[in-house]
Amino acid sequence: MILYIHPDSKMMLRSILPMSLPAVINRIDAPVLGRFHNEWTKKEVMRADVIIMDIHWFTAMKSAIKLSYQIKKINPRALIVAGGASATVFRKQLLRDSKIDYLIKGDGDIPLAEFVRVYRTGGDLSSVPNLVCRDWESEKQYALTREDFDSNNYRDISFFPSYKNAMLKMHRACNQRTFPTYPYLMVFRGCPFHCDHCYGAPENQKKVFGRSWVVRSPERVREDLRAWSRDPAIQYVNIFHDFTGPMPMDYTRTVLSEKYNLYITWDIVTLPSKETLELLTQSFPGGAIQFSLDIRHTTSRDLQSIDLLIDRIRQVQNTKKFMVRLCYAKRFVSAEPEYARALQTIVGATGCAPSRTDAWWGDDLDTDPAGLCTEEQYRQCLRDTGEYFLWNMMFTAGVATHAWFPRFTQKTAEFIYNQIGDSFFLKSLSLGKHSK
Repeated sequence: MILYIHPDSKMMLRSILPMSLPAVINRIDAPVLGRFHNEWTKKEVMRADVIIMDIHWFTAMKSAIKLSYQIKKINPRALIVAGGASATVFRKQLLRDSKIDYLIKGDGDIPLAEFVRVYRTGGDLSSVPNLVCRDWESEKQYALTREDFDSNNYRDISFFPSYKNAMLKMHRACNQRTFPTYPYLMVFRGCPFHCDHCYGAPENQKKVFGRSWVVRSPERVREDLRAWSRDPAIQYVNIFHDFTGPMPMDYTRTVLSEKYNLYITWDIVTLPSKETLELLTQSFPGGAIQFSLDIRHTTSRDLQSIDLLIDRIRQVQNTKKFMVRLCYAKRFVSAEPEYARALQTIVGATGCAPSRTDAWWGDDLDTDPAGLCTEEQYRQCLRDTGEYFLWNMMFTAGVATHAWFPRFTQKTAEFIYNQIGDSFFLKSLSLGKHSK
């Protein structure tokens, strides 16, 4: 039996999983049973010969370490294999401090399936690319190709029954709102944008994954949108990979060549043309569209054109279908007068909702040239796992009440926002040094 266990990642919802996880699991040529960190049973662990864990966000490391000891105490014979971004950059520390047997560094799409096949046929595990253990690292290296990316299956989550049930329940109760959960539209692995301190940036992808960013074919992206749109159980999709700016117009036209019955959250990083934005807003019935105040998704002081940003925000607002948010970084507002004035100008001109996005998962975890983080960074990450507790608790409560009382939840959220949220922060700025 192959058991997959999702560690406690301390995210806003426990049902937020790494976006690539379904595709990696679906490549395994054997049944896999998915469980949350507090859901598995001793009987399941005893039956398992391979147990898989994801360690993508650094906030999951402490839980993964604890799980490895629990698993080995119940079934010492089971092999534990883990992968993900944090597993890659902290592989030496995790192998030292846990009972995990093997880690897959970098892209795991092909290596994980190969690991299961080789182990179950009695082969030489050192032949598995990207595989690392306490005594050796495989000499074979694998990096995701476009062909493999296109052949990945991101839609099937049936291997994880409780997760699938939770997702279906969330979609039934969403009331035309989107949540940051399945499904995610996979367009890139890595990212074309050079955002500071982000592992998606091309230069960091080369260090950690041994490649630059990879893009899926527009036909495969469109195929996923079609399938979800035709599925009555799926009400929304998250589009965190903005292809409207970095990809040619033909790519966008192919993906958005039809209307989809899906509400969206769409992160726009670079300002699209009017034609592109019209295609986007015509392709979906509603949702939220998020613009960035700067040119690198709230990681830079370099601002977008204020006039163009106001124009594009108004274009979306005129459709009367989408909530519009303007993402900004509080640290730049506090330190840069020009940045603060730009934010005030745009919010004042459009009335859009400002959205603070300072808390990125893994900021400031720069790696060395070999794609490894330091012991000091590792210790800091283990200490920081409670940093988002209050925000996560409020978000989880909001999702729960939204299912039963959507209007009450919306009004309460607006009250909190208007009184103690970003609007209060911006009003206080208008009285300070950046208002002149």
